[in-house]
Amino acid sequence: MPPARLLHLSVIIPAFNEEGVIELHADRVASFLHGHLTAGQDFEVLVVDDGSIDSTAAILAGMQASRPWLRTVRHPRNAGRGKALRTGFAAARGAFIVTLDADLSYSPDHIARLLAPLERGTADVVLASAYHPQGSVRNVPFGRAMLSRLGNLVLSQAVGGGIHTATCVVRAYTREVLDHLILFGNGKDLHLEIIQKARILGFRVVEVPADLCWLPVKRSRAAKGMSLGDLWSLSRRHLFYNFLMRPTSLFVLPLLLFAIVFAATSVAILLGYSHQYAAMEGLSGLSRAYQALRANMQGAPLSYVVWGLSLVLLLQFLSLNLMSKQSNHHYEEMLRHVSRLERLARRAQGPGDE
Repeated sequence: MPPARLLHLSVIIPAFNEEGVIELHADRVASFLHGHLTAGQDFEVLVVDDGSIDSTAAILAGMQASRPWLRTVRHPRNAGRGKALRTGFAAARGAFIVTLDADLSYSPDHIARLLAPLERGTADVVLASAYHPQGSVRNVPFGRAMLSRLGNLVLSQAVGGGIHTATCVVRAYTREVLDHLILFGNGKDLHLEIIQKARILGFRVVEVPADLCWLPVKRSRAAKGMSLGDLWSLSRRHLFYNFLMRPTSLFVLPLLLFAIVFAATSVAILLGYSHQYAAMEGLSGLSRAYQALRANMQGAPLSYVVWGLSLVLLLQFLSLNLMSKQSNHHYEEMLRHVSRLERLARRAQGPGDE
C-alpha cells in the first residue's frame, strides 16, 4: 500500500556504473524540479543502484547528507533495468511517477512534458517518443538509430499499435496505474509489458514528442559499435516478444502465402477445366463435366496436388490463428481478474497490516 501522505512526484532513475555522471545528473534533475514545481508540490529523486561495481554507490551515499530530496535503493548485484524499475515503483512515494535514464539522453525538461497530460487528467501513462513526427534524434550513431526505429516499429504492433516508441525508459505514470499492474519483467521487455497490460486494463496510454540526444560520454562508449551477437540477441528478443504478445502475427505470412497459392492454382485449374469442357462437344451433361475434369487432372496433376496441399495448410493455419486469438482473449480476461483480486486483497489488508 502507498503511504498515507503521497508526495506530488517521484523521479526514478535506474543506474548501473554511472560514477562519472550520477551526481551531476541527479542535481540537474532536482534543479529543474525546484524551478518547475510550485509550492506544496514536493518531490523525491529515487536512484536505484542496480548492483554497480564502480563507485556509484559511494557517491550516492555521500550525496544524501546534503540532499534531502534524494533517496537510494541498492541491488546487491546487477539484476537488469526492468528489475531496477520495479524496485523503484515499489519504493516510490509520489502520486505521479516519472522514470528517466541516468545518462540524461532525454533532458530533465521532459519531466514537464510527461507530467502535463497526467495532471490534466487526460492520460494514465505517458511515453516520451523521439520517433514521434514532432520528436528528434541527435548525436546517435546512424546504425543504432535505424535499428532502434525498426525495432520500435515491430514492437509497436506487438503492444497494439498506435505508438512510435515502445522501448524508451522515459515515461510517466499515475499512482493508480502502478497499483493496478502486476509486473514480472527484469529486462528491457518490462517497457513492453507495461504498455500491453495497461492497455488491457483500460488505462489511457499517450505519447508526447521527445528529443533524444546522446551526450559525448555515451557516444564514446558506443563508438565500438554493436557486435553481431548483440544484434542477434536484440533482434531475437524483439521478435520473440512480438510473437508472445501477438501470436497471430506468426501466422500472417503463411496464411497470405497459402492463400495466394490456393487462389492461383484455383484459377489455373478452372481455366484448364473450361478449356477441356469446351473441347468435348460430343458429350453433354454430367458425362461431359466428368470427362473434362478427368482430362484436366491427367493433363495437370501437379496443379491439383499443389491446390489440395495449399487448401489443407490454409485451413490448418486458419485454425491455429483462431486458437491463438482465443488464447489471447483468455489471457486478457485472466489479467483483468487477477488485477481486480489484487486490488481487493490490498483493500482488505489495510495500511496497518503491511
